Amino acid sequence: MKILSISNKDIWPGGENKGIPSIFFAQREFAARGYAVHFLCPLKENTTKRSLTASINIYRFDFPFNFKKNAYFQTDNILKKLRASILYRLNRLFFQIFSLYWGIRLAHRIKPDLVYVHSLTPAFLGWFISRLFKAKLVVRVYGIKDLYWRRGDILYRIKEVRSHAVFKIPADYFIITNDGTNGYELARKLGVSEDRIRNWRNGIDPDLYQQDLSAKEYVCNYLKLSPSCKIIVSTCRLIPIYGVSRLLYAFADLSRNNPDAVFLIAGGGPQRQQLEAIAKEAGISSRVFFLGVVDRQMVKKILYASDIFVLLARYHNCTNTMWEAMACGKCIVTTETQAIKEILTSEKDAILVPHDRLDNTASILRELLNDDDLRSRLGDNARKRAKDILEPWGKRMEKEARLLEDVIRNKRSI
Repeated sequence: MKILSISNKDIWPGGENKGIPSIFFAQREFAARGYAVHFLCPLKENTTKRSLTASINIYRFDFPFNFKKNAYFQTDNILKKLRASILYRLNRLFFQIFSLYWGIRLAHRIKPDLVYVHSLTPAFLGWFISRLFKAKLVVRVYGIKDLYWRRGDILYRIKEVRSHAVFKIPADYFIITNDGTNGYELARKLGVSEDRIRNWRNGIDPDLYQQDLSAKEYVCNYLKLSPSCKIIVSTCRLIPIYGVSRLLYAFADLSRNNPDAVFLIAGGGPQRQQLEAIAKEAGISSRVFFLGVVDRQMVKKILYASDIFVLLARYHNCTNTMWEAMACGKCIVTTETQAIKEILTSEKDAILVPHDRLDNTASILRELLNDDDLRSRLGDNARKRAKDILEPWGKRMEKEARLLEDVIRNKRSI
């Protein structure tokens, strides 16, 4: 099987072995099964236009206004916001034009059996290329942000009309990450038949279950921390929906009576400068560490070094980072959402905080830091729950591979 993958993000968006594991791990498993995988994406700094990684053929292209679009967004200046909006749209426009051009060139050369588009952004051009070369089409939806919750907002629906229209594409399948953003529910409301949807959770790297007993010593040496410190960790994108600003204010409150507590934030995003300013204003800069996007080995080190993992997501928290914290047996504090309640039970394998009680986060963290047995019990139960419900990436991608093979088999039988 020959697969043409088209993405608006690099196969490792944050750099080698950094960023969204579900993009890379999926392509790696396809290649391991003997598929010819060709991955087309924008060129980033410090990357080459052509590379071969884990038997994945990667092609990167440059285009006008190719920039990290989120860097322009976090500002209160109306003129800068207008400029950011214009640049963002130019980025999207030229990405579509140039990816269509390079996608057609690549498809002409490799003659793909399947076009596999990553996210809603390249869906229309993927559909066009699949029709042009008589290939099958799969749209991989990693999450739909707040499209489901704001579907009743007419102005927002007009603004996001292109995203909604993707679900009208006659794709062979929509493979939607079951991450709590309700992508499956939105697809059904927009008319996608149930037999064309697969609503699957992402997999987990089984290596995360292997305990790293030296993690805390390593992290403390790396950050010059006291070995006796208590470590609170959040691994997420630095964007408003993940509630890092609220967590900073809670940590400022907590730190008044817990001078041995530190807060590690692993992740990048447009809010970083704003969050650093909050930490400085609250007088906690010396105890808050913005680590940026770290590689997979460092993610594991940070998690095993931590005492508490926190994710105060506004809409959804069934994310890769949550699964990783569960696999590492961490004491978890997170927002009580409908999706997470299907995974974790409050006071059994996590502490789930209702939206109207988020102001109590500091006191919840304080209680947990002072109760080693409670943290240990919650973490052990979270690990057990992970083993019960999460598939290793190999098994998760085996389901998808069988689906794609059926699609191609049906194509060849016509």
